[in-house]
Amino acid sequence: MKEKVVVKKIENVFRDLKEAIELLKGFEVDDNDFIVIKPNLCDFRPAWEGGTTDPKIVEAFIKIIREKANPKIAIVESNHAIGKC
Repeated sequence: MKEKVVVKKIENVFRDLKEAIELLKGFEVDDNDFIVIKPNLCDFRPAWEGGTTDPKIVEAFIKIIREKANPKIAIVESNHAIGKC
């Protein structure tokens, strides 16, 4: 299997994310599915620095999912700042 990546300048988050997903051949979803989204939100850096996920992307992705079906969706995250190495 050959991996695919879409690199795109974002002007409209919803439209551009939807286009990127379509370029990757989309995805199937059903009302009975349970989707877990794990964005990278727990860091002390803004999304524009690239270390965390912009919440607008998560919102757009959920809207794209909801256009196809109405599955259960959970957003999961953990706080690495309290972890010990």
